[in-house]
Amino acid sequence: GTMVRARLYSHLRLPGNCPAHGCSLAHQSMGVIRVLLFPCGSGVAEELFEGLHLLRDVELVGATSRSAEGDHGPCLYNEYITDVPLIREGEKCFQTLRAIVRDRRIDVVFPCYDDAIPYLAARRDSLGCALSAPSLETCLVTRSKRLTYERLAPLGVRCPAVYEAGAAVYPCFVKPERGQGSQSSVACGDAAALTEAMRACADPLVCELLPGEEYTVDCASDRDRGLVWYGARRRVRVRAGQSVCTEWCDFQGTPDGDTVKRYATLISDAFGMRGGWFFQLKRNAAGELALLEVAPRLAGAAGLARCLGANLAQLTLLEIRRDAAWSVMTNITCYAPRLRMDKAYATMLVPDAAAGGATPGAAYDTVVVDLDDTLVLGRGAGQRVNVALVAFLFQARNAGKKLVLVTRSASDVSVVLARHALTELWAEIHHLRGGEPKSAHVPPTAIFVDDSFAERREVAAATGVPTFDATMVDALVDRRLWRAAPATSDSPEACPTRYEVRDCLTDTRATGVTVAAIDVVLLDALRARVALHLDDLAARLLAAPGAALDVAPEIWAGLRGALRRASAPTAVVDDVHTLDVDPRSGATIVADLCADNSESIAGGAYRYIACTEVLEHTAAPWAAVVELARLLAPGGLLYLSVPYNFRIHGPLPDAWRINEHGIRHLARHAGLELVELSALETPGRPLHPVHYTVVLAKDPS
Repeated sequence: GTMVRARLYSHLRLPGNCPAHGCSLAHQSMGVIRVLLFPCGSGVAEELFEGLHLLRDVELVGATSRSAEGDHGPCLYNEYITDVPLIREGEKCFQTLRAIVRDRRIDVVFPCYDDAIPYLAARRDSLGCALSAPSLETCLVTRSKRLTYERLAPLGVRCPAVYEAGAAVYPCFVKPERGQGSQSSVACGDAAALTEAMRACADPLVCELLPGEEYTVDCASDRDRGLVWYGARRRVRVRAGQSVCTEWCDFQGTPDGDTVKRYATLISDAFGMRGGWFFQLKRNAAGELALLEVAPRLAGAAGLARCLGANLAQLTLLEIRRDAAWSVMTNITCYAPRLRMDKAYATMLVPDAAAGGATPGAAYDTVVVDLDDTLVLGRGAGQRVNVALVAFLFQARNAGKKLVLVTRSASDVSVVLARHALTELWAEIHHLRGGEPKSAHVPPTAIFVDDSFAERREVAAATGVPTFDATMVDALVDRRLWRAAPATSDSPEACPTRYEVRDCLTDTRATGVTVAAIDVVLLDALRARVALHLDDLAARLLAAPGAALDVAPEIWAGLRGALRRASAPTAVVDDVHTLDVDPRSGATIVADLCADNSESIAGGAYRYIACTEVLEHTAAPWAAVVELARLLAPGGLLYLSVPYNFRIHGPLPDAWRINEHGIRHLARHAGLELVELSALETPGRPLHPVHYTVVLAKDPS
């Protein structure tokens, strides 16, 4: 579904199972927690992986909307799922994620992309596990820079001035209202440059240019205690909006330090932050720190905080679990205030899907290694162990490989090995004399590592085994093998690595299915979507009670049926009013939705209204939506659904088909804000969805 910028206010709350994460882990035993990272190829996911993958009670699952060649996931995850539908595909993506949560027995989902956070927060009640995200309101507001500034500026957080295009003060800065990664962001020195920048930017925000140094403040918050930890770092070098070089800042005891602490506390309290999150600052022309953005997730470069003792990924998981260790682990003292982190590419051979996910050359059971200039580097007192090679050797040892040392060293091998604590590593040691070939000690199921090209050539010619020198060893490292193997075999078995999308209709033209039969398939899919939509509304009503109206309920007994499925008290179910134009319907209110009913029904009477599969049957849907807006209380929610690429059906007259643009127009016409729009796509016709589900909100003022 398309999540659109919504005007939300502090008292418009759209809660999930709990105000923090929809958390179901508060009372879970201290066993293994299975965590899904989605999408797992982002920079945010990589930092979450680094912070979680070696923890003894965590098992990671990676899911991506890309193919297996599309991101770094195959190099990191033992459980790696590809081709998840994109989040802009609405329910197709969500239904796939729900299937993954169910099949893989996921306990927590971490959204790892900015648009994924509000997308999943809006659906947390139906996800089937805990979600690492604050309230939906916070997710929506922080996704919008304009709304973020509007919320925080009155609280005393210095924000950049925002201009209308015709009243900009030059130089100014243009950036997307909901952007990320510095995309379409540019400084403009005059009106011509501003015009060009706005033409190139979708939903542009024109604001004050902040020319000074830029900082990220990594934070951790607790739902009960508020802000518990924060630390600032300077963004030394930035590529595509992410810090590839960042340096810790010791602001303690300075005016900047007081400002950072005050802002961190204000933002945490204003948004009800939970676990790890961050905000960014930049100096204005006067040298003052001003806000750039706030995000309810870890930063991609939060690894610097982790290296200083604040593992924000772990702290977030502990906060979700309400773990007793949380209080202890937030008492963090950073030990190296001038530490700098620099990110660079690492060389890793990608696992071969055709070989069952094995790394290239993995079909070996023995590693044969040379000593001088391979395992140890240098001579005499300056001699050092090749740390990269030793890391690989222990990886191979953990995997049950046999380690063999073959050397022509002039030194006493036992002394060299003892000096470097390497004596016990070997199954065999062969100290060659004279011209004996090393290939004599290399079995056909081995790999061979030696710095000498001549030795590698001789072994390759004699045995045909793969050969490597010391500079190639990093390509043999498989980080999927670094953590301990599961102690039991309870991990889900026979789970697919690609999921068929249950909410994507199959093209049946080539199968000989009749029109009547495909109508039944479509109708079942529509009814299931509407029921899920009403289930979401029922969950909101139970979390934040209020008067509710259901217009012409039919599918699975409408909102009342959804409440019964949620085991709501009978009194709550019975309190739902129903409205229908037909006096024989048994509705509690008989009225024409397209008319002005102000004399019989008070305006603003309902906090929640459901109107599913109705508008296409009305004589004037624009008038019906205006009347629904009148009946809706300030801050209330209207749940709609309408068919689009679906057959004309009865028994009531079926007069209209309303597409996405029509829905947006109806919302504007009625003075409502579009909060969520989800489409069930037609295969091969992306601009002609079968069906839409919609959530609209009324201005609280």
